Amino acid sequence: MRSTTRFIVWITLFAALLGRLPAQAQELEALVDDVAEALGGRETLAAIEGYELRATIEGLGMDGEAVTTSVFPDRQRTEYRLGPLVMSMVVADGEGWHRDHNGNVTALNQRQLGDALTAMYVDAMRPWLDPVDPEVLRLEGRVEVHGVSCHRLWVTAPGGRPLE
Repeated sequence: MRSTTRFIVWITLFAALLGRLPAQAQELEALVDDVAEALGGRETLAAIEGYELRATIEGLGMDGEAVTTSVFPDRQRTEYRLGPLVMSMVVADGEGWHRDHNGNVTALNQRQLGDALTAMYVDAMRPWLDPVDPEVLRLEGRVEVHGVSCHRLWVTAPGGRPLE
C-alpha cells in the first residue's frame, strides 16, 4: 500500500509539473516577443552590428573617459582614461584580457570572463533574437522595481555567468 501511495504522489507531482512547464515556457516566449517588439522588432535588432559608447568618468581627483566599442556578436573593447592612467579590457572569441595602467596584460579570470560574455550576449540583443533556450533564459517570479512589479529574468550566455 505504501508504494502505491508514493507512486500516486509522484504521478500527481509530475502531472502538476507538466501542467506548469508549458505555461512557464509560453510566458517566457511571450515576454521575449514583447521585449523584442519594444526594442524595435527582430529585423531591426538583427541589423545592428555593434555600437560605441562614450562616457565621462571622474575619480582620484581626475577627469577622464570610458569608451566601449562592441562588434556583435562576440568582440568588445573598453578603454578607461583617467588623467594619465589608461586601462583597458578586451574580450574576443570567448577569451579576454585586461591591461592595467602600467601596461601589464593579464588574462581575465573565469568570473570576469563569464560576466563579460553574458554582458556581451545581452548587448548584442541575442536573448531577443535567438530561439528561447531554458539554459540561457530563466523566468524566476517577479520583483518590484521602483514600485512596479516586473518579471525576474536571468540570462546566462553560453560560457557566461548568470545575469539578472
